[in-house]
Amino acid sequence: MDITENVICNMKVDTRQVGRQTGLQPPVLETEKRFDFGAMISKAIHPSSPRHAAFARRLTDSFDNFGVPDLHRGRLGWVSDALEQRFGTKVSNETVRKWLSGEARPREDKMSVLAQLLMVDEAWLSLGDRLSATTEDRRVRDATAGGGVNLVAGMIQLAGGTPAFPAPGDASQADLFAIIQGIQYAFKVFVGRIRSGGEVLFEVSGLAQNVVVLGLIEKGPFQWDVVELDPDTVANHVRRKRGHGRLVVRKRGKTYTVGGKKLRQIEGFSQRL
Repeated sequence: MDITENVICNMKVDTRQVGRQTGLQPPVLETEKRFDFGAMISKAIHPSSPRHAAFARRLTDSFDNFGVPDLHRGRLGWVSDALEQRFGTKVSNETVRKWLSGEARPREDKMSVLAQLLMVDEAWLSLGDRLSATTEDRRVRDATAGGGVNLVAGMIQLAGGTPAFPAPGDASQADLFAIIQGIQYAFKVFVGRIRSGGEVLFEVSGLAQNVVVLGLIEKGPFQWDVVELDPDTVANHVRRKRGHGRLVVRKRGKTYTVGGKKLRQIEGFSQRL
């Protein structure tokens, strides 16, 4: 008999004894309903997964691998003291507890020093993936990510940023994640096709909120321009054809425009966008 059945059984015995002693039929208590009471007990014993459960698992693994004391042997205090002593970053024990339970996750600045403290890849700790992975799954994903995506990832990494590819099944619609100067970005990358008359054609699809859309335009051998295709511009000027969205960008001198509006050119990834 499990704990739920024990509790329910004891409660039913108590109410019957009351009936025998008083001669009155006791009311049916809501807690005597096995289904509802069992569900309540089950919910208490097996709560739903916290919002940042995946991050909490990575953090716990990092602590274990680094040799941080166990939770009941001062883990919270050890992390708080180490962050303050080594990086001057003050974090309360309660904050560390929330990180480990998945109730919260560190902000970008604290994520960076936490990764340095534990000697792990910041992109992996934050996003759950790493560009430098050497598994077969990583190689296959790199090969299928697309040349444009890999090109942008390389630019970011060479500029000192930390890129990471989405995990299989990721629903964000992003092609690439990156941490640049402590800020996390999600990117969608499209490669334009040069046409006559200074036109560049982009086939666009899968756009989503909070994703920076980048357009790559080849301007010569091993030379590329990177422009930001902001959502409003794409929505107002994209043309639908055979289920695909087509966006025409025009080059005028050194600038690129859509519908007369100048597009922002990305000069590099060493600074925040």
